[in-house]
Amino acid sequence: MGNTYLDLHNNFEFVSLEYVFPEKSIVLKWAKSAGEWVPSNGPSSITLTFSGVYLFKSKARDPEIPFSEDSCLESIGFIGNDLIEEISGFFSPEPAENQNHLNISFVSGFAIKIGAEFSSCVAS
Repeated sequence: MGNTYLDLHNNFEFVSLEYVFPEKSIVLKWAKSAGEWVPSNGPSSITLTFSGVYLFKSKARDPEIPFSEDSCLESIGFIGNDLIEEISGFFSPEPAENQNHLNISFVSGFAIKIGAEFSSCVAS
């Protein structure tokens, strides 16, 4: 993917999360939104795969927010390893020394935190 910018908030909808226990892997998938503002070029789906998962936490969605907001990404970034209990917010868009737990938050309030040995991103 290199330095390609993919707007997961405006142009994609979150569609699935798969946690495979025996393989210690997590797969997150997004599909291109049908909105008229979405550029016609670019990928139709994005898959983030994490392997060697050693940390996986989640925060419940806000029941006051419509379920339609579960698929809309709010923020994604890395947070300090010492903030193991913190699951919303982030410090950096790139991992750094002692800052490599990924926090992903959705507009509905649902959030996940992942710590893994490896990750990959495939756009197709």
